[in-house]
Amino acid sequence: MLKRTGRAFGGFVTVGLLLAAGCATSGGSTDAVGDAEPPDDAGDGAGDGGTACTRDRDCDDRISCTIDHCGDGTCVHEACTDCCPDGLSCYVGLGCGPAPTPCTTDGDCGDGVRCTLDRCSDGSFCEHLPQDGLCDDGEICLAALGCIPDPPDSCTSAAECFPDRFCLGSWYCDPEFGCQFEAPPDCADEAACTVDTCDDAAGGCVHTAPDEDGDAHIDAACGGDDCDDANEDVNPEMPELPCNGIDDDCDPATLETCCTPEPCSTSCGTTGVRECNPDGTPGACIPPDETCNGSDDDCDTVADGAFECVLAAAEACATSCGSAGSRVCQPGCTWSACAPPAESCSGSDDDCDDLTDEGFECVYGSSGACTTTCSSIGTHACSGACAWDTCIPPVEVCNGSDDDCDAALDEGFTCVAGTSRACTTGCGSTGSQPCEVGCTWGGCAPPVEMCSGIDDDCDGSTDEGFLCVMGSSGTCTTTCASTGSRTCIVGTGGCTWDTCVPPAETCNGVDDNCNAVADDGFACVRGASGSCTTSCGSTGGRVCGGDCTWGGCAAPAEICSGFDEDCDGATDEGFTCVLGSAGPCTTTCSSTGTQLCGGGCVWSGVCTPPAEVCNGVDDDCDAVADDGYACVRGSSGSCPTSCGTTGTRGCAIDCSWGVCVPPADTCNGADDDCDTVPDDGFFCVRGSTTPCTSLPSGGWTGGTATCANDCSGWVTTGCTSASFDPSGNYTVSPTATYTCAFGLVNINVTMFTFVDSGSSLSVSPAMNGCCVMTGASARSTRNINVTCTCPGGCNEIYTLTGSFDTDNHWTGTLTANYVGSCFGCALRTWSVSGTRM
Repeated sequence: MLKRTGRAFGGFVTVGLLLAAGCATSGGSTDAVGDAEPPDDAGDGAGDGGTACTRDRDCDDRISCTIDHCGDGTCVHEACTDCCPDGLSCYVGLGCGPAPTPCTTDGDCGDGVRCTLDRCSDGSFCEHLPQDGLCDDGEICLAALGCIPDPPDSCTSAAECFPDRFCLGSWYCDPEFGCQFEAPPDCADEAACTVDTCDDAAGGCVHTAPDEDGDAHIDAACGGDDCDDANEDVNPEMPELPCNGIDDDCDPATLETCCTPEPCSTSCGTTGVRECNPDGTPGACIPPDETCNGSDDDCDTVADGAFECVLAAAEACATSCGSAGSRVCQPGCTWSACAPPAESCSGSDDDCDDLTDEGFECVYGSSGACTTTCSSIGTHACSGACAWDTCIPPVEVCNGSDDDCDAALDEGFTCVAGTSRACTTGCGSTGSQPCEVGCTWGGCAPPVEMCSGIDDDCDGSTDEGFLCVMGSSGTCTTTCASTGSRTCIVGTGGCTWDTCVPPAETCNGVDDNCNAVADDGFACVRGASGSCTTSCGSTGGRVCGGDCTWGGCAAPAEICSGFDEDCDGATDEGFTCVLGSAGPCTTTCSSTGTQLCGGGCVWSGVCTPPAEVCNGVDDDCDAVADDGYACVRGSSGSCPTSCGTTGTRGCAIDCSWGVCVPPADTCNGADDDCDTVPDDGFFCVRGSTTPCTSLPSGGWTGGTATCANDCSGWVTTGCTSASFDPSGNYTVSPTATYTCAFGLVNINVTMFTFVDSGSSLSVSPAMNGCCVMTGASARSTRNINVTCTCPGGCNEIYTLTGSFDTDNHWTGTLTANYVGSCFGCALRTWSVSGTRM
């Protein structure tokens, strides 16, 4: 059971651990409140690993619930599991106490004791480890007391140890280990209206009524007369003060009747508040604070006087670009940003957009280039209306154009730039004289050379740059590659050769006169070959001789044709087969088919299957064996039996179906094998019923049993027991065990005691020692359904469900569930059975 003592947190104890003394190791840990530094005997900056020892006696930590021994030269301390009183557990270095204080950092664990090492172990719970090395010589550290004189190692009675101080712990004599320390008492009495302390002078635990404000009057919630135990100025001995809204003397009958503040109209027309005078009478009407609304709220004759400006007011301002803008008082009574004006034709940036006179044709006072009426580039100026004036032409220059728009080109110069005139060269040809830069005539330049048969460009050469000199002749290659003759004429590109004229034909095997016929006028073309008919009727070949006449006819080589071409009396010899013949082959379905000898005298590769026969295989390669017959020889198939089930039948050697054979019986409540008996071979017929009194197990007084779905026996859920009382003791198998919440939950179920009154069923012992499961009686139904709940910050919920068999044993499910702040406890389920003891 989860103990609910001390200050509760989620149903678990969170009172601080009552720590005992011990030889704990430091391991270099820090101390949350600075009351102890880890010992470092070696001086190397790292905490010691543990107390050195040579025998078990060196390791006595004076904590009664630990098992101390020396291992490998270092003290080892192990917690005893059954050495502490109920509700307390043993903690190494601490002793017997309740669950340790939860923590997240070392700072949560300070205990104010100078010689303890306080730390948050694993970020979960506080540890307070005594450090003898922080005490003076001859002293030891106890977590509950601090540094005390080291008690003797041996004793015969408690009188030889230190005097007991009940509130700080007590001493007893252990014959083997000497004086041992017992932890201080836990004075918590679980009463909400007591302050629990321990006072040695009073003889132990003291439980007093609460007086939080220290005014010597007990809290009224706990039976006292202090109506406000958080205020020392409120109790029955205090005088009642006027109009403070407090019952000073805790007597409601003496409360004065006072005025209450109420709305009122001020002198400036706003709504104020009429306060109360100290004597409870109505006072003056107090105006409200000024708000930003364009009006005078606080009656000081100034609208929005507490603000930067009057709401909605406007004024002129200077913009960031130096123009004159405006601003308005906006909600909140602060000035808005200065808004620039619209852009105007001024030659300046008025609207602060870094652009001047945008929206106009030009910037006031500027000038720019323009196109004149004669298309020259002139200039024009921007007027006061930001529009361009008339375009003024430039002065005339030597450029072959009319610049000043007077309709004359390059007037005032010798010639017009870019023009030229004819002149006679030094070699008598007609040249050209250009108008040069500055509009003056240049020298006479000869023309380029032309196809004329004379020297035109005055370089001493005639018709240079052309293919030939006009009027000359030469040899050439004709279109049929023979050698002809040609003459140089004037063509479209200048001097070029005229058409090549072919020579007369000769017997040489080629076309000389370019009429596309070689050796025309002769019997044949020299060296040519031609066809002829051989003695066996095939087509042979012959060759034209050096005098352009034919030679004898030669037979050809044998080809794949189905005939004898080479006149040797054999057909298609040298090939795989004779064209058009047929032969055997293996089909894709492994039957024997036929194939034809095709072009090239090779087998076509297309194997034609034979017709299908009844043999249990696929002959015609259509993926269906014995198609065209009733069935496939040797196969089997389903068929309807005489009793309506599905049987099997076989295909005979003539590919016809045999007799239909019924299947074996199954558990289905029907006759499968056509022997007129359903479910034969099973215990009973599925779905059938029988009176419970006729069952071989006996013990039933009425009801109807039904055959199970697997036909293995009778289902007795509808039967009434003759006499059944589940009361008794039952061993539970397997044992249900579970431990959590630092041992505050400890489940170990080996036996249950059932008590059935006929109206209800209870199952004990109490689960986790806190509740007994109860539920409806199981006498008539044989069903178990019991539960119980231990409420608190962590709700413990335990449930057992199941049913009894005909031998009065039960099987079922045991469930333990934990809801709330349960410190790691979670849902557990066990499948268990019970056997009557």
